[in-house]
Amino acid sequence: MWASHDGDGNGTLSREEFSKLFAEVTKTIADRPFTMLDANGDGQLSAEEMRFPAQMMARMQAWHGQQAVPGTKPGN
Repeated sequence: MWASHDGDGNGTLSREEFSKLFAEVTKTIADRPFTMLDANGDGQLSAEEMRFPAQMMARMQAWHGQQAVPGTKPGN
């Protein structure tokens, strides 16, 4: 895999070469959540399909922001 992304064959990866390798490796990571969000299975994510997960993420972030850090009071 390394050699196939070392475009100039110098034994190292430039930022551009690494970016291409990273995109290839992480593509499959996005496949599962995409499939889960695509409620109607049309291969497209609509605003409606994204609305609920986005709201849940915002609520979780807000909730975690209100949790007390040891030695402090909630909200600090």
